[in-house]
Amino acid sequence: MKKQTLPIWAFPLALVALAVLTYGSLVNQLGPFWDDWVFAWTRSQLGLKGLLNLFEITRPIRGWIEAGLTPLLGTSALRWQVYTLLIRALAGVTFWWFLGEMWPRRRAEALFAASILLVYPGYTQQPQAMTYHYYWTFHSFLFLSFGLMVRSLRSAGKAKWALYALALLLASLQLSSMEYLLGLEVLRPVILWLALTPLVPSLKERLKRMVLYEIPFGIAMLVYLYWRFFMYSHSIYSPIVLQEAQISPTATLTGFLGTTVNAIYAALIPAWLQIFQLPSVDQLGVSLTWIYVIVFFAIFGGWAFLLHAADEETPQPIPWTWIWFGLGGMFFAGIPFLIAGLQIRINFPENRFFLPFIPLLAIFMAGLLRLIPGRSRQFLVASVLLAFAVGFQIRTADTYRDQYKTVKSFFWQLSWRAPGLKMGTAILAQDDKTFLFDDDEALTIPLNWLYAPDWKTEQFPYKYQTISIRLEKTLDGLLANPQASQAVVVRFAAPSCLHVLDLRYDQWLISLPHAEDVALTSSLEMPFVPDFTRRALPLSNLSQILLDAPQPALPALLGPEPEHKWCYTYQMADIARQQDDWKTVARLGDQAFAIPMLPDDPYEYLPFIEAYARLGRVKDARLLTRQVAADMPLLKPALCAVWERSGQQGAVPVETVAKIKSELGICPVP
Repeated sequence: MKKQTLPIWAFPLALVALAVLTYGSLVNQLGPFWDDWVFAWTRSQLGLKGLLNLFEITRPIRGWIEAGLTPLLGTSALRWQVYTLLIRALAGVTFWWFLGEMWPRRRAEALFAASILLVYPGYTQQPQAMTYHYYWTFHSFLFLSFGLMVRSLRSAGKAKWALYALALLLASLQLSSMEYLLGLEVLRPVILWLALTPLVPSLKERLKRMVLYEIPFGIAMLVYLYWRFFMYSHSIYSPIVLQEAQISPTATLTGFLGTTVNAIYAALIPAWLQIFQLPSVDQLGVSLTWIYVIVFFAIFGGWAFLLHAADEETPQPIPWTWIWFGLGGMFFAGIPFLIAGLQIRINFPENRFFLPFIPLLAIFMAGLLRLIPGRSRQFLVASVLLAFAVGFQIRTADTYRDQYKTVKSFFWQLSWRAPGLKMGTAILAQDDKTFLFDDDEALTIPLNWLYAPDWKTEQFPYKYQTISIRLEKTLDGLLANPQASQAVVVRFAAPSCLHVLDLRYDQWLISLPHAEDVALTSSLEMPFVPDFTRRALPLSNLSQILLDAPQPALPALLGPEPEHKWCYTYQMADIARQQDDWKTVARLGDQAFAIPMLPDDPYEYLPFIEAYARLGRVKDARLLTRQVAADMPLLKPALCAVWERSGQQGAVPVETVAKIKSELGICPVP
C-alpha cells in the first residue's frame, strides 16, 4: 500500500520548484552564449526566412519551431532563460511520469531519478537558453511517447490505440527533429519487454507482442535513418566511424567500445566528483552565498522529506532492472556522437553530448541507491547528492554571469576605442581563455551587429578570429606583406582593459609559447602574450580604425553603457596616443590619477608615462616608471622602450634617459 502523506500532484510541483531553485537565482543576469548569438542575430536581422535557412543543413524542423517562438520571446535574453528553465522542468516532470507508468511501485526512485535529470552536474550548458530549449523539448516528447506507449499496453478499446497512436506520433516527431536521442529510441523494444513482463507471463506471447508493438516505431526509425544518411546527409555530422569500420572493423569496434566506456565513466565519476568543490564567499559574493546556503539546505531537507513521502510502506526488493537497464542503456546513448567521431567529456562544450546519457544515468543511480542499507540512509545520501548538485549548478550559473559581463565589457570598450572600423576588418585576438563560453565564430556575431547593424546577409564584413587557431598555418604568409593587413590585433584579459596592440609600443611585451601558460599568467595579472600574438603584431593596422566615426549603438543584448571608469579613460588615452596627441593623454591621466582612478594592470600606465616624458614632465614620468617597475618587473623592457622613444624625440635629455635605463637595469632597446 502506498503512503498518502502527500497528494500525487505535489511531486511534479516539487520538481518544478527544484528547477526554479537550481536555475532561477541568476536568470535575469544571463545573456547569449556560443550559438545563442547566431540564433539571436538571425532572428533579429533575417526573420523567418533566415531561421529556416539557418537550420536547413542540420535540423530543418527546428527553423519552424524557432519561427513560432520568435513572436513570443523575441531576442530577450530573460524571456529565453525563463522559457528554457520551464522546458527543463517539463522534461523532469514527463520523465517522472514515464517512470511512474513503467514502475508504479517505485515512486521514490522515480522522484530521485527525475531530480537527477534536472540537476545533473555533468551537463553545464543550461544558461545557453536559445540553443538548448530545443533539446529539452524533445526529451519531453520522448518521455511522453514512452509513457503513453506503456499506458496503452494496460488500456483497452479505442483508448488503447489512441494512446499508442499518440506515442508513435511523438516518437516520429522526436526522431525527425534531432539525432541526439537516437540511442534512447533504440531502447524502446527493451522498454516494451519490461512493460509487458507483468502483463504477459508467456515468453513466446510476450516476444510476439513486443515485436508487433515495435514494428511501427521501427519503421519510423528506419525512415529517419534513410532520410538522414542517404537523402539528407551533410558533412557536419557524417558517420566517420561507419566509414572507418569498412576498412578495419575489429579496430573500429574496439575503439568504439573503449570510447563508450570512457564516456560512461566520465558521466558517472568525474562529473559527480566536481560537485564537492565548495565555493568561497569571495567567489560568489555575499548575496549569492546566502542564496547558495539557503537553497542547499532547502533541497537537503525538502528532498529527504519528499523521498520518504513517496516511498512505499511495503518494502520493495532491490530494483536490479533499473540498475541493469540504466547501465546497459548508456552503451547505446552515445551512438549518434560516437559514430560521428565526436568526443564525450565533462569539459565545455563537449559535455552537451551527455544529454542522452542523463535519463539512463538517473535510472541507474536511482537503482544503486537501494543498495545502501536502510531507507533513511538512502534518502540522506540522495538528498546530499541533490543539494550539492544544485549548489554546483548555481556556481556554474555564476561563472556564466561573470562571462556575460566580460563579453559586454569587451564590446563596450571596443566601441569606445574603435568607434568605426573599415569594412573587411578582422579583429585578431589572443587565446588566453578569457571567453569560456564563446568561441571566435560566436563573437563574430556581436562584432558585426555592432559595426554593421543593418547587415542582412550571412557573409559578414567583419571577423573576430583567435590567432593561434585561425592563423596557425597562414600567419607566416600574412607576415610576408603586413602592409596589406586589414586586421587589428587586440589583447583582453579581464579585469585588465582591452588593449589594441601596436607594433610601435608593444613589441617589447614578453611572450610565452602556449596559450595555456598565458591563461595562467593572466589570472596572476602578469603581462604575457602568446607567441602567436607577438608574431602577429606587424599585422595590427590601426588605420583600419575610423576614429572620426560616431560611437556605434550596441545591440540591446550587450546591455546599457557602463559607467565611465578607468577603462573608458584608458581607451580615450589610447586613441589620443594613436594620434600622437600627448597633451590629451597627459590631461586624461591627470584627471584619473587625481580621483584616484587606477588600473588593475600596470601595463596601462605606459601611455601616460610616455605622455609625461614627451611633454617634459620627467619627474611625473619617472615616478610612475619606478612604481610600475616595482609592481611588475616584467614590464621593464617596455618601460625602457618608452624612455628610448622619448629621448629620440628630444623630449628628454640623453643623460636622463641613460640614468633611467640604468635604474631599470634591463634595457634591450639599443
